Parts: sequence; C-alpha cells; structure tokens
Amino acid sequence: MIKTGNPIVSIYTEMTPNPETIKFVANKLLYPGKSIDFSDVESAKPSPLATELFGFPFIKAVFIASNFVTLTKTPEAEWMDITPSIRQF
Repeated sequence: MIKTGNPIVSIYTEMTPNPETIKFVANKLLYPGKSIDFSDVESAKPSPLATELFGFPFIKAVFIASNFVTLTKTPEAEWMDITPSIRQF
C-alpha cells in the first residue's frame, strides 16, 4: 500500500434561507455527532477552527456541526467576493 499523505478534503457550499449565512460542507467529519455555535470571537476561543475563521474581518458568526461549517457574514460583504478565500482556507 502506498501512502500519499493527507487525504484530499473537498468542500462545497450550500445557500441557506438567510442570505447572510452560507454552509460549507466537507467530505470529512469536523465535529462528529455534535454541533457548537459561536456568536463572536471571544466565545470561539475553545475552537481553533472557529477562532481562525473569525480572523476574516467579514465573519460575524460560526456554527460547526458534523461535516459542515455555517458562516454568517457582515452585511457589507458579498459572498461572491469572499467565498473563494474561505474555501481556500
């Protein structure tokens, strides 16, 4: 068996009923069987992933569940402009 390193993680987006919120779905479990909601950077301290996401100036809330992360953006940001940098992250 040949080991090739880290498995490839694919991510796709899904719109939500809230136009300020988008769901990033991964082919990898992020938080198996659980979910957690972070309304600000202070509450995100226990989660390295949420803390890093709050590093983007346009993110105002983070929700992490089994295999997806739902992000809420600031009203002035446009998903079309910011989604590529989030996906790359």
